[in-house]
Amino acid sequence: MPTGASVARRMSISRGEFYRTLPDALGTNALSASGDSVSVETPGRRMEIVFCEEAPLRIASLTLPSARIELRFEGYGESEIAAALQRFDLYFRRGGG
Repeated sequence: MPTGASVARRMSISRGEFYRTLPDALGTNALSASGDSVSVETPGRRMEIVFCEEAPLRIASLTLPSARIELRFEGYGESEIAAALQRFDLYFRRGGG
């Protein structure tokens, strides 16, 4: 992925749970929030995460929250984007069983 890349994820997560987990997933508390958008800026780089709540998923009597998450990268190299996505996915991974 070149610099200026954008990646979207569909997640079954509530807004509160997402924002509680986000600092750990990004490895920093230095977040700037504006509405549904959160950004992390360092010299020459910017990552923006946009949370968009969607209609809940319904499976029989089970209702799960649903969201579309967009991660936008500016000034990142391919390996840096891959590492950031790997960490993000690790912290938001769900297991069952």
